[in-house]
Amino acid sequence: MDLCISKKFETEKGSIRYRCTNKNCQSSIYVDNNVTKVLSMLNEHNHAIISENIVSRQIINSRIKRKCENDLFTRPNKIIRQELRSAENDLQTVHSDIKLWRKSMYYFRKKKLPTIPKSLEESKLQLFNLRDTLKTNLNEYFCYMEEVLNIAVLTCPTNLDILSRSNHIFADGTFLHSPKYYDQLYTIHTLQKERNRVAFMQVKKSLA
Repeated sequence: MDLCISKKFETEKGSIRYRCTNKNCQSSIYVDNNVTKVLSMLNEHNHAIISENIVSRQIINSRIKRKCENDLFTRPNKIIRQELRSAENDLQTVHSDIKLWRKSMYYFRKKKLPTIPKSLEESKLQLFNLRDTLKTNLNEYFCYMEEVLNIAVLTCPTNLDILSRSNHIFADGTFLHSPKYYDQLYTIHTLQKERNRVAFMQVKKSLA
């Protein structure tokens, strides 16, 4: 049983079953829920020993999928580069490996993220259903809708606090650029106290 077994399944009794990564092989092993004791082994491998390089690539693939589950927004290429940097130096990869990893990450994320809405009603229903899970990087709620028919307000307590303390408020209600199915995107801007007119003029001058 020294071949690669890494597909993990949890049984109803609490034990954990690992099966061979080769789809045509029925070999598997049962361990306790702490993964410290082997309970039983079923069947023998029916294929040649998997090379260390292939095992390492499979481990990277598992790590990438795990990171995708916890981070849905970091670019796949960045996650892949991080994993390759932490991998063993003798790991040999080819372009098809990276292409396959990237494809599997996009496929996994596609299953986790909501489907693209096909109408205004479907879009607003999605926002309404996700209003308790849409949060900023500071873990603040970002979508506010009391009812499905209400206007979708995208903001957070930090933004509202800054808005309430601002002396000047700038509004931009553009009709030319708005999300699909929507007629208008209304944006409110403020000037923070530590960012005065002189600072913005300096930025504008440096970009000219």
